[in-house]
Amino acid sequence: MRLRWLIPVITSVSLAHASQVGLTFLSEQNPPVNYQDNNQHAAGFSVDLLHLIWEEMSEPQQSIQFLPWARAYYITQTEPGSVLFATSRTSERENMFKWVCPISTSNVVLIQRKNEYQDLSSQAALKKLTIGVVRADIAEDVVIAQTHNKIKLFKARNIEQLILLLQSHKVDMIATYEPVFYTTLQQNGIDPANYPRKLILQQMTDCYAFNRATSDNVIKKYQDALTKVRHSQKYNDLLERYQMLNFK
Repeated sequence: MRLRWLIPVITSVSLAHASQVGLTFLSEQNPPVNYQDNNQHAAGFSVDLLHLIWEEMSEPQQSIQFLPWARAYYITQTEPGSVLFATSRTSERENMFKWVCPISTSNVVLIQRKNEYQDLSSQAALKKLTIGVVRADIAEDVVIAQTHNKIKLFKARNIEQLILLLQSHKVDMIATYEPVFYTTLQQNGIDPANYPRKLILQQMTDCYAFNRATSDNVIKKYQDALTKVRHSQKYNDLLERYQMLNFK
């Protein structure tokens, strides 16, 4: 399995330009929603959608910095001008950011190895399991909430490391976004049939999350542009290219 995406890379244009317009855009490696392609260019549905938003606003394309999720999540909470995507919007996170929504909806699921059975029928059974998650990812929050913190978690840095944990039997199952997991398997030449879905935990709405210091005027401009884009033919064309995702 190829271990790519371990070094943060800045794509498109320099961060100097991003600072001039007052926003720094952060993302992570989560194909097909957002990722870097083989040429280290920003790609994915949320990236393409953001380009359409900038086009609607008559704004130039800006930089997108790819970082491990936990680091990007912390930066967006603490540094004014930061924007993180795609970020799941939950009641717990509601007041941590300002939101421009929606990008798409995705299922947080439990994945297991083929021909294995994991007992989820009781709290006693849950205590025997170890679940892999990406550190600070929404799947971690969902697992903790739904198991009442009765389960052991093994925290990975990114989706590829999470898959390695499952392959190497270091965890019993993993919790992750379904389309991201299966797209990453395909990109790395791994047969998806060997890792079936065990259970849908929750459906999440993904958004652009802005640092709380961002002005309401900026949020309104981005939200208005997103709403207009979602009623355009270009948006319909975009949906056709990403049929593995769900959309509201």
